[in-house]
Amino acid sequence: MATPSNWYESDYPKVLVAIIDYYTTGLNKLYCSTHELVATLDGNLTGFNPRLVGDVSFSIGLVDLAKGSRTTSNYGKLRFLNSDGKLDLWLDYGFDGRDLKLLVAPLGATDLDTHSVEVFNGKIDKLEIEDNNYLSLSFRDPLLLLDTPIQPTNYSVGETITYFDGVTNVTVTVTDNLKDKTKPMVYGKVYNIEPVLISSADRVYQIDSMPIQAITAVYDKGVLLTPGVGYVVDTYKGVFELIHNNAGTITCDVEGRILYSTNYSARLSEIVKDILINKGISTAVLDEIINRSVDVGIYISDRENTLDVLDK
Repeated sequence: MATPSNWYESDYPKVLVAIIDYYTTGLNKLYCSTHELVATLDGNLTGFNPRLVGDVSFSIGLVDLAKGSRTTSNYGKLRFLNSDGKLDLWLDYGFDGRDLKLLVAPLGATDLDTHSVEVFNGKIDKLEIEDNNYLSLSFRDPLLLLDTPIQPTNYSVGETITYFDGVTNVTVTVTDNLKDKTKPMVYGKVYNIEPVLISSADRVYQIDSMPIQAITAVYDKGVLLTPGVGYVVDTYKGVFELIHNNAGTITCDVEGRILYSTNYSARLSEIVKDILINKGISTAVLDEIINRSVDVGIYISDRENTLDVLDK
């Protein structure tokens, strides 16, 4: 019996397929399904272990900024029959954070490259023993990668930073009171921000630990300083040095970090894309991101969650 062209939308019998990454001494894949299945996948004839049980469901989270809600991750769970204990060896595998792809295909399909629909592509949360008969694999979409601090790097005691002051390389020791403080970062155009004073003895400030485009202005107690006379900048290290002692609070205007494309941009879509790439979401997933024509900026000087930054 030929597979109808509308098999996906109709009541035609279907098979759920799971392609699961895991780690032992290297990265490997498991191929499972709800029914007996041998079919072509990515050009190779592949056998699937018919251990999947039941349907898969998803919970979808949306952001509602008007109500102060926060972006949440989609999540779900797969169940695997293990009454014979043959899947016990899975308990020694490394699943957390690995890739998971789910396909739906018509029952009896022999070529998943042409007769399947991808219904999920995301990350594994964890594997659990459900009871004596089942193992369960919980998973989330790639937002799982974003529910983490956007800047995981802190200052440490005794840390040194070497920068170029326009004449020679200078090395300063970061002040001890910055121990465990998150290093700052800047995306896009920001104005009148307070940089981090990393060495009071040397009058050195930092606004990003990665290369930036420019520090366009520095103010001392609101008074604009002259570049080269009042301060010198090393954009590669994201720092500047005051040439004289300051009279009050130091603030600055900045064009932020160089992005994934090795270019500076204040464009919203480019900044979001850079954040996602740095969190391990592939560029292929982001190819259809909307290139909005608005310029934005954000200065992050304390520990913040990536999802919260993206919501802002």
